[in-house]
Amino acid sequence: MITGLVDFLIQQDVLDKTYRDNSVYGLTLFLEKMVTYLLLMGISFFLGKPAEGLMFAICFVFLRQSTGGFHAKTFIGCLAGSVLSFYVAMEVMAVWLQSHVLISSSLLLMACICVFVWAPVNHPNLLLTEDEIKRNKLWSRSILLIEVCIIEIGYVLHMQWQQYIVSAVILCATFILIAKLIGQEVKNYEKK
Repeated sequence: MITGLVDFLIQQDVLDKTYRDNSVYGLTLFLEKMVTYLLLMGISFFLGKPAEGLMFAICFVFLRQSTGGFHAKTFIGCLAGSVLSFYVAMEVMAVWLQSHVLISSSLLLMACICVFVWAPVNHPNLLLTEDEIKRNKLWSRSILLIEVCIIEIGYVLHMQWQQYIVSAVILCATFILIAKLIGQEVKNYEKK
């Protein structure tokens, strides 16, 4: 479908054929992300938690983009993992964390240490340069600090939504640990 669209645009002289592969790749990524986000938002509406789902998704995506972590090999694997992770975070983790504040705080502290020490994970599809690693390290720490401050504000104000952000941070840290444990990270000396 995407290849056909790109080929049509090339035939109509809207797109130069030298950009064909990049256009197919970019549009494929865009479509995959849109399908994933729409499905996750549909699930959050089905669960009756659209605001909580949006809060979790925003916090998770912002942090995950700078931290990296485990990646599935196929889009279907990624989609299934995203749906499962989203459901578990919304219906299991957040609910459990809300009723176990001390454990929630301890897990959040461990997740923050994990992000601070090991992020970003240089996934083979990324092949980050040294400058990109430094930039992502700074971004991951900055985003983490902002999210922790928002969580603390929620606790001070006795709100009921901060556990969704805590779930997002813990899930990002979990994906970092999984990638490290299974050796999915590319080392600098392997990037030749």
